Amino acid sequence: MTVMTELFKPDPEAAIGNLSIQMATHYIFAKEPGFHPDVYKYGRDKFIKCKHVTEEGEVNGQHRIHSMLHLQIPDIGDTMRDLIQPTDLLQTEIDKNFEKVKDCVAGFHIRRGTRCEDSSHFAYHPFASQEAVDAMIDEANRLDAPVLIMSDSMVTTEYFLSKVPKAVSLELPIGFTACEHSQKVEVADEDHQLKMNSFVEWFILSKMPKVYMTNGGVFGINMPVYNQEGITSTFGYSAALYGGKIPHYVFNDGFMIYPDGNSEPKYRYSWSDPFTTFKYITMKPDRENIERAKKFLPMHHVILMRSECTEDYEGVMYAEDGNYKAIYVLRYDTLVEPGDEEMIRLWKRGEGELREGVTTL
Repeated sequence: MTVMTELFKPDPEAAIGNLSIQMATHYIFAKEPGFHPDVYKYGRDKFIKCKHVTEEGEVNGQHRIHSMLHLQIPDIGDTMRDLIQPTDLLQTEIDKNFEKVKDCVAGFHIRRGTRCEDSSHFAYHPFASQEAVDAMIDEANRLDAPVLIMSDSMVTTEYFLSKVPKAVSLELPIGFTACEHSQKVEVADEDHQLKMNSFVEWFILSKMPKVYMTNGGVFGINMPVYNQEGITSTFGYSAALYGGKIPHYVFNDGFMIYPDGNSEPKYRYSWSDPFTTFKYITMKPDRENIERAKKFLPMHHVILMRSECTEDYEGVMYAEDGNYKAIYVLRYDTLVEPGDEEMIRLWKRGEGELREGVTTL
């Protein structure tokens, strides 16, 4: 009996972090694995060489992506390095830039996303908080040796460099290693040089002896005390795995952990996903309060009842009265006050009006 090749076809927004993990796990778990030619889209064909790329077969991805892959598949880095390699063009750039940072004892990758204005076009979610940035700075100074700083925000990179005397940066303007138009923001077509610079950074980060990655945080899931929430960046995680090491997770409350299976607490091994809690906020249409809610609880969708609205609002979801789907829906009509952490804790626990299992959006 002939087994049909199962093809993994990446989504347009799958950048090198997700792409490399998804390809490796698909190869491991598919019975007859192959990769759709889309792995080469968006200019990637100029920068990476991938094995088992074919149009023959059926798209049926068997990929996995979660925080325990390095424990579940300890040698996943071997698979990643076998499947994905730099082209000669990219390898030349990697070698040239690595000379600048070859003495570094660690690499810090700080993804900010919508947290910073100069990185907001790379994401539609928040990532590292300022507290996470400062925790990485403290750790870099504790190491008291040359370290590499990488970030999607040049402002953050410059801040890090100003606080860590032994930190160095590749000083490369970066792009998006997937479709730059997939992040729900209007942007111009990227120059391929920018995309190549991001690949250079990823491969160089994989060479660092230690990697510190952005792990965001979700209050009540992997962050016990309220702090600004944010999602996990797979850029640092995947680069560490590609280099055969386990990264250090850095959370938005400043906590760090080396998730090797021996460290505690285990709930800190969890990643921060926008769908971790499936929580939504419904409120009266008030522009100022909506903006506060989006700022202080940015991983929760704001839902407005269409019949209550006399104007349109950006970055919200609309529903007919009582017709929305969520695991938890929090109705909170009072003002969201900056710095009112007790109110936010109550809100997040759903004290007040909590509706569960409402039907459909």
